[in-house]
Amino acid sequence: MKPIVSNPPLATIYRCEHGGIHLICHNVNIGLQPGEFCDLNREIQLAQNLVMAGIWSCSHLSLAWHTTVMCLGAGALAPLAEAMAEAAETVEKMEEREGPRPVPDSMCRAPGPSVKVFPGFQLAQSSPLPGMHGTLN
Repeated sequence: MKPIVSNPPLATIYRCEHGGIHLICHNVNIGLQPGEFCDLNREIQLAQNLVMAGIWSCSHLSLAWHTTVMCLGAGALAPLAEAMAEAAETVEKMEEREGPRPVPDSMCRAPGPSVKVFPGFQLAQSSPLPGMHGTLN
């Protein structure tokens, strides 16, 4: 994983070994194709412009991608917009330099609901509860 931008504790944006762009915001990891990340960045920049112009009528916003929806306070938008703009510039330069590299959805998106331990960690017991054989590792 190659960090692109880090703005703790709000957001970290990195490129994974498959070429996907991951936006981690408030401990939520959204895996995106590079073009999708740039599209989401444009949406974030538009929302930031509306907030700055006093047109945004709510103290919160929802950042949504597929089935992931995060609610953020409008105050979190400026640092997120700044981090995403910086990352989008880097992503666009990488795309120009290396050419577009489609990332199979199976690489950066979970195929369905799941709960797992973080990579590099193991459960203390092999089967903590009946019926959970191997589902958490």
